[in-house]
Formats: sequence, structure tokens, C-alpha cells
Amino acid sequence: MSRLNRYFLLLPMLMSALLSSSPALAQVCSGDIAPTRPDSRYIDLGNGAVLDLETNLMWTQCLNGQSGNNCASGSPVLANWEAALSAAASANTDDYTDWRLPSIRELGSLVETQCYSPAINETLFPNLPANNSLPVWSSTPYAGSPLNAWYTGFGTGTDVNADKSSLGYALFVRDAGPIYRPLIEQANNRCLELSGGSTANNTVITTATCNNSASQQWWFDPASKKIRSAAQFSACLDNLGGTSTVRLWQCSVGNIDQQFYWQNNSLRLSSNRDYALTAGASNNAAVFGSLHSAANTAQQWSWGSYPGAPAINYSTIVNDGNGNCLEVQGGVMANGTNVRHAACSAGAARQNWYFNPATEQIISGNNNNYCMDKTNNTGNGDNIIIWTCDTNSNNQKFVPDGLLIRLKANTNIVIDAYSDGNAGQWSANGGINQNWRWVAN
Repeated sequence: MSRLNRYFLLLPMLMSALLSSSPALAQVCSGDIAPTRPDSRYIDLGNGAVLDLETNLMWTQCLNGQSGNNCASGSPVLANWEAALSAAASANTDDYTDWRLPSIRELGSLVETQCYSPAINETLFPNLPANNSLPVWSSTPYAGSPLNAWYTGFGTGTDVNADKSSLGYALFVRDAGPIYRPLIEQANNRCLELSGGSTANNTVITTATCNNSASQQWWFDPASKKIRSAAQFSACLDNLGGTSTVRLWQCSVGNIDQQFYWQNNSLRLSSNRDYALTAGASNNAAVFGSLHSAANTAQQWSWGSYPGAPAINYSTIVNDGNGNCLEVQGGVMANGTNVRHAACSAGAARQNWYFNPATEQIISGNNNNYCMDKTNNTGNGDNIIIWTCDTNSNNQKFVPDGLLIRLKANTNIVIDAYSDGNAGQWSANGGINQNWRWVAN
């Protein structure tokens, strides 16, 4: 629905609210507009943080200055734009220190177009102040004047540019990266699981008593719509071209059998949204069954959480040809150090890696300020190295595709295990030395 049409539908309610003498306005939602930011879109991570499953952004649940259960402690801080930027940079919510002020586009992703006063999901973002405008600062400057910046007025969900000296509230955001959680069926509170803990192709998917093992941890990747396994980053849920089967299979780019849609606490096939993930009885295999009513709890799921679950799940990257692991040579964290393949060593930080799908970088677990990098050459022959992470560098962007790790700059080139022990870039040729498996630590 266009923003203009939405305002026509909300106009009678807006006028009524403006004429009201009450200073504290309760949220008003239109029955003619379907919810666009339902509870099922989010996970309340606890400790003041909320994960948006559609954008993979993590938000502070409370405005700056508020805290605690239901954001009932403290008072929201009104501050100018510079102060809001500084507050975000120094925030420490849920033990994360990389919070930032969101862009105007990111703020817009929170706007609930069904409602106003406020135009946001109040269940996940509670106890907002009674403010007809409810201005929340973005980090986006206004191109028309260096003195202005954009905010979203969550009173009606409208974007406004204002003088940077104006006062506004602040929500903070961070890029979540993969966050693996159990997927719990509501019929019997059992968790989706890899049968036998296997990560081989065609592994049966079952439900079992929840135990916090890697075989029960999953990540819904909103960019690719894939459900990735924590037991192996490159392994995904797959319905194998049918409408009922669900198995584990190597993730592959553009494979619609591995693309899913999360709606109203059900996981549906992108290829046919009339089919939803259905829990089998006891240890029986889960299937994709014809969608039934919400009363069918075997098709209702929730994303669980476990206290202390790591935000970053590091993996070793193991070569199919020789069984070696990719590592930073000698563990030397310096620009230009070669990435090599060597005998896998349990617990060795130099062999730990993390793929951030938001930035498309492969980050070292030995020092997460360093990323895999290639030279400016996009052809055959050069070694893979590490370099200070730079999200704007195309040399640090990679595309995991099944067992291959492709260069974003030239997807015909992949990471290869050279005979001299170095990892390098070479044309994809079907050789086993170009096959890599992501094995969760």
C-alpha cells in the first residue's frame, strides 16, 4: 500500500487524535490495513535487544535513557544530532559495544504502517513517550543542507529533515551477523534437529528434546532466505524440489528449494506458501505439509534463545581434498600475511573464521579486525592474504556457494588449496581442492 493511500485510511483517526485533549495518546491501528511489523517478525533476545528477522538488524529495545523490563526504568533522553551519535558510539547493551545510530532507511524498516501514535510495534518496543511527533534521530545527513539531518517521526511514521541542533530521541542498531537459535515446535516444545548430528547431504530433519547442541541451532539468513545449520555454515534446509520433503543439503546460490518465508510463526516454502514446516510425531521426520489453521500447533514454531549463546559462531574451513584447515600463517596478524591450509588443530584461533553475510567478508577469529583479502588481480594465481577489514573493499568480498568460496569481483574464480600450502585464487574447475566445508566450532 502506498504511503498516500495509508494516510487517507488513517486520516479520520488522526484528526480525532489531534482534537483530543488527552496528552497521552494510546496507539491506534486501522482494521483496514494488515500489520506490517507483526510480533513474529522479531525475536526478543532479552537483556534489552531485539532481532529483526527480515533485516537481520539488532535493535536496542528501549530509547536511549530507558532500560529494564518493559523499558520501565529511567527516562528517554532528548538530545541533538551530535549527542545522539556520541551516545550510540558509547552504548553497551546486551554486552555489545558496536551499536550505532541507524540510517533513515533502517529506521523506516521499523515503521508499522497499520498504526500511529506510535507507528511501531509496541510489544517489542514498549513504553514510548506520549509525544505526537516522537522524533527518533537517524545518522543520515540531509543532502540539501549541512546543518540538517533526517529523523523518523514515529508518531505517524513520517521522515523529516531538521536542524541538527533540534532535540530528538535515539534507538541504536547493530549488524547482527549469524545468530543461531533453536527452532521450537509449539505442539510439544521440541527442537528441529539434524538426525544423528550428521551434516551430510540428504540428512533427515527431525524434532527432538531441546539440548542446545549445534545440530539444533539454525539461522534464518534474511538476505538469501536460507535456513543455515550451526553444525555447518554451508549446509541448509532443502525441500529437494518437492512440497513435502525437508532435508539438509549444501547451500547453493539461487536455489529456490532452499528459500523460505517466515510468516505468523510458520516457516513456508517460497516456491509454494500454502505449505508450511510440520513437526513429525516423536522422532519422526519433519515435513512440509499443506498449510492448516493457526490452531495446528505442529505447524507453529518459535525461535528460542539460550543464555550466553555467542553472537558470532566461528567455524573452521576444511578442504575436501586434503582435510586441511585454512589458517593465518603462523597466527601473525599483519597486513599481507598469507592464508594457508594446514593440518587442523582443535582450538587454534588462527584457524577460526566467520563469514559475515551483511558485509560479505570472511573475518579471522584470531583478531576480528582482519579479513581474508585478495590482490587487485581477479584472475588465476595470486595468494589469499589477510588485511585490515574494510567493508568498502571489493577485495574482501566472497560468496560461499555450496562447497565453493567464490570471489565477489569475479565469481568464476574460487579459493583453491595450492600444492605449496598456500590458499590462492583459481578458476572453478570441479577439482576437490576447491571444495571447502564450514565446520562449526
